[in-house]
Amino acid sequence: MTVGNAVKDPNLQSVAIEVAKRCAGLPLLLVAVARALKKRDIYAWKDALEQLRRFDNDELDKQVTSALKLSYDSLENEEIKALFLLFGQLGTQRSHMADLLQYTVGLGLFKRSRTLEEARNRLHKYASDLLASCLLLEVRNDGFVHIHDLVCKFAVSLASRDHQALTLTYDAELKEWPAKDVLEHCTAIILPYRNIPELPRVLECPKLKLFILCDKDCLLKIPDNFFRGMKELKVLDIGRMDFSPRLPSSFQFLSNLETLILYHCVLEDIAIIGELKKLQVLRFQNSNIVRLPIEVKELTRLRLLDLSGCERLQVIPPDVLSRLTQLEDLYMGNSFVQWEGEGHDCPRNNANLAELKLLSNLITLEIHIVDVNILPKDLFSEKLERFRIFIGKEWKWSGSYNTSKTLKLKLNSSIHLDKVKVLLLITENLHLDDLKGVNNVLNELDEQGFPRLKQLYIQNCLEIQYIIDWMSMSHFNFIAFPRLESLFLGNLNNLETISCGPPTVGSFGNLTKLKVGNCNRLKNLFSFSMFRELARLEEVD
Repeated sequence: MTVGNAVKDPNLQSVAIEVAKRCAGLPLLLVAVARALKKRDIYAWKDALEQLRRFDNDELDKQVTSALKLSYDSLENEEIKALFLLFGQLGTQRSHMADLLQYTVGLGLFKRSRTLEEARNRLHKYASDLLASCLLLEVRNDGFVHIHDLVCKFAVSLASRDHQALTLTYDAELKEWPAKDVLEHCTAIILPYRNIPELPRVLECPKLKLFILCDKDCLLKIPDNFFRGMKELKVLDIGRMDFSPRLPSSFQFLSNLETLILYHCVLEDIAIIGELKKLQVLRFQNSNIVRLPIEVKELTRLRLLDLSGCERLQVIPPDVLSRLTQLEDLYMGNSFVQWEGEGHDCPRNNANLAELKLLSNLITLEIHIVDVNILPKDLFSEKLERFRIFIGKEWKWSGSYNTSKTLKLKLNSSIHLDKVKVLLLITENLHLDDLKGVNNVLNELDEQGFPRLKQLYIQNCLEIQYIIDWMSMSHFNFIAFPRLESLFLGNLNNLETISCGPPTVGSFGNLTKLKVGNCNRLKNLFSFSMFRELARLEEVD
């Protein structure tokens, strides 16, 4: 039953519907408001609607605030309570699980998490608990987190009262900086995508742990001594700033910093970062940087390095990456591709791929290797939990990915397949383009049947005759592509059929989408008997 139907008075229906919309997705608030307005007249409903439009803890019905407070107080421990306040302060437009992970690691929020992966697992567990408590609306597959505006404002109010946090919400402007006595007690300052007044020469915040600053118009300049008064800072996240010709010298006072994020920034001389010895997270995502300083090799506690989207990055000095032996996550998508090969007599000017072999803790990797000829053996490990690995020229990083393991291959010879065998066994999303020397996909790429593959794209591979040739694999007894959901075949001029010979029962059993284009020799997709086994197939194009 809809709210409009539940309210008998026709004069109330439109107001009631509007009130319900204001409560959308927040069961706690729906229950509290429903109880408060039961058997009330239209004036009470209109007053409630106005209150919901102008949320204020002093004006909002006490039952609503108490419902949120009750849910918050019922959270199991101080870790999840602190995480909830962080979600709320960031709001829907800034909440992303990747950001939250980097903040929580820097703040040391999860005391018993010894690794980045343990912290990631704890974060997702707590996010599920917050969903169950109706304090979060949704955690999307792409990592973005939705939280109701009223819950955000409740969290901001609580963080301000209990932790002296200064948070600028998305409907507010910071016209002037708070008084000195207020700043001296601040533990967090969050100023996202707003017009920010001129920064003070020194920001005296001796208790500050978290500082998020992003200027809407990219016009703000940070004074050289600005960070001098925040020596306890743990997390610094700055976006859309021009740091040429160098970072402020007051960075040297941030000796307790554990997470540094400089995204969409202009970066030139950043050598001072080498003095931040406690750093665990370093992120330059989408920044304009040409050279990674050699001083980065001093950051031996680093667990996450994000250089993704740094399209102008040309130089990573030799033996910098190999020194970061604690590294768990390395993001280099749409970024550095100037890897040098091994075996040269002359001194190297750039990193080579063999350095990554020394990163024994690495479980997340995003990388583009243009020249397959410099790919060393045994570079990749089955320990990789997440990866986006592109090999060959002209791959684009744009697009959405709904799997955690993506491999894209353009190989000019099948002799290179051994170097990626371990990835083929565990990949979930596989793209093959202009692959030479391969006639039968399954037979030559993975004789175990691609047990984890969910999406397969094959195009411009002019030698491929079959996806599976069962006739030549009669001695094998396995289910092929048991988890495959989508199969896309394009411009395969030599392809005769997808499956040559009768397949093992259960092969392609999870296939829901099949798309074929410009495969001129294709006689049939599957045999009639096999089509009957494809019970989940929904779309054929």
